[in-house]
Amino acid sequence: MKNLAKYRACLLGGAIGDAMGYPLEFMDSTEIFDYFEKRGTIEYVLKNV
Repeated sequence: MKNLAKYRACLLGGAIGDAMGYPLEFMDSTEIFDYFEKRGTIEYVLKNV
């Protein structure tokens, strides 16, 4: 049973990471710095598509 919890946590972590990184997924570094200025990403954003 211990391994099942680890697998579940791994899948959940991957899903959360994908969801949080979605707004930047197809941006290159130039677009990211243009959008967020010189600081880069420092907070979460909601991007409507």
